Amino acid sequence: MNPYQPPNPYQQQYPQQYPQQPPYQPPSYEFGEAENSIIKSCATWTMVLGIIQILEGASKLFGEGKSTLNLIVHVAMGVLLIVASQSLTKVVTTQGQDIPHLMKALDNFGQVLLIRIILLVFALIIAVIAVVAILAVLAAIAH
Repeated sequence: MNPYQPPNPYQQQYPQQYPQQPPYQPPSYEFGEAENSIIKSCATWTMVLGIIQILEGASKLFGEGKSTLNLIVHVAMGVLLIVASQSLTKVVTTQGQDIPHLMKALDNFGQVLLIRIILLVFALIIAVIAVVAILAVLAAIAH
């Protein structure tokens, strides 16, 4: 309704009321004891791997090839794994939210895998460049 327009006598005075629908709730699912046991074990090992990643990143600061980038990458992957572990633990310890917690854990796992794939592709590109450079130097020496 525009306050600067004169009222329209043909327009309904009261807004039409529509019944309110409850917000969408995804169907809830609860894993059984056997599934919870597997998920709990996965949560534990994911936490251990996350801590190892962080410690490995910290160790990169003290070795010969000191690298802040290594620290950042390892800590990021470690934190993502720890968050995934916490989500998996929530699957086991809470009621009614198993699927959302599981999806959060899978999202974090996916991010860790993406980081690993990017690092592997980057390392492969560097290796190919190094091999080409070595072959070029050897060819130049041979002539």
